[in-house]
Amino acid sequence: MFGQPAVKLTTLVSFNGTNGSSPDGELVLGADGNFYGTTGYGGTNAPPGNNGYGTVFRMSLDGTLTSLVSFDGISGWLPQAGLTQDSQGNLFGSTIVGGTNNYPYFGVHCGNIFQITTNGTLTSIFSFDDTNGAYPGALSLSSFDGGLYGTTQTGGTNFYSDGSGMGTAFRVTPDGNLTTLIEFNGNDGASPLGQLAIGRQGELYGTTPGGGYGNAFGTAFKLLTNGTLTTLVTFDGTNGAQPTGGLILGKDGNLYGTTGYGGTNFSQGTYGIGNGSNYVFGFGVVFQLATDGTLALLVNFNGTNGGYPRGSLLHGPDGKLYGTTRGGSGSAGNGTIFQVSLDGTFKTLIMFNGTNGSAPSTGVVLGPDGNLYGTTSAGGAFGVGTAFRLTVPMTPVLQPVLSSIGQFVFSWNSVAGLNYQVQYKADPGSTNWANAGSVITASSGTTFQTNAVTGAQGFYRVLLVP
Repeated sequence: MFGQPAVKLTTLVSFNGTNGSSPDGELVLGADGNFYGTTGYGGTNAPPGNNGYGTVFRMSLDGTLTSLVSFDGISGWLPQAGLTQDSQGNLFGSTIVGGTNNYPYFGVHCGNIFQITTNGTLTSIFSFDDTNGAYPGALSLSSFDGGLYGTTQTGGTNFYSDGSGMGTAFRVTPDGNLTTLIEFNGNDGASPLGQLAIGRQGELYGTTPGGGYGNAFGTAFKLLTNGTLTTLVTFDGTNGAQPTGGLILGKDGNLYGTTGYGGTNFSQGTYGIGNGSNYVFGFGVVFQLATDGTLALLVNFNGTNGGYPRGSLLHGPDGKLYGTTRGGSGSAGNGTIFQVSLDGTFKTLIMFNGTNGSAPSTGVVLGPDGNLYGTTSAGGAFGVGTAFRLTVPMTPVLQPVLSSIGQFVFSWNSVAGLNYQVQYKADPGSTNWANAGSVITASSGTTFQTNAVTGAQGFYRVLLVP
């Protein structure tokens, strides 16, 4: 039996304030092979008493960081979501506040949607005015109609008792034409935060951390582009509470997500949320959600294995889910990166320790080299966040075999720098495998091997080797 390489965390960037601080949005892999992201604070525009308005940055695979823009308040302020890229290479994002229209309750502007090129040319394309929403989150670009879809945490015409809105879902075109799809009313959800997932027919899936019948523990919903909303799940605390990360559409057609609180593992001493006198405490869950609304819990966090997940999940090339938790208790208090199989088998990959990062607010993304990349909102050398690479020895999965004249071409998911061996046997009942060629050291996230066609039946597998 071959041994397995170790999981390895590498800190690529320690943010220092000037180049940004507190990254809270997922990284996106650009068409040029670089990552692009945002920081909620920091940058070069930081007057006295201000921590900075936030930045947009580019990061290479080796951690070389380039600040593309420092927001100034009017151009945007507090980007807490990641970016999305179109086929021309333009990036689109949002800032929670900033823009040109004042929010009436706190004396700050209502938020802004912007476009930025990979060389840093920034264009504001829409500023919210509260009646059509305020505090926008992440955008999703639809390949069906070319529109950008997203949500606002507040604003709209349905109000809480304090007069603030319950939030909206919207479509905006790249040239700034906005259409409000729905205004949440509390019963169908409130205060959406996470990125919308785009389904196979162009439908939208998302979550709200508030609202839902009978409680304020949140919902998961399906939204058609004509504004028709269907509540798929109303969370009740025991099955999770307050989902703040977006849903993802898995390779199996199911939706996957997390809730920041709730679940069966709870402690009276942990953080909690409530609606009146109904309080739920807990460390959160990972769930599977069928598109018909059938909910299954895969993980109940218990503090020692992490707690309070917030970012979106990644469905890895090995078929497993990868995500982060912001905290927990004990040694998991600074947050974790975890792996979970679709049958619920759970593994903690990394526990952050503060020095190498703390409190990740985002999920991880897959790099072209097969490694996982992400950010933490705190910790690192300057205490204001990091960017990291995580090397995980994922189980290699052979893809359907391609054939050409006299040859078979095998391919599998890989991690650059790790070693793989293809093996074969002629008899399916045999336990003896023979090596098919030499060990291959991967150079990217997908590895290929060509074998000659012999005419004999063969059964193949690929192994990760030391």
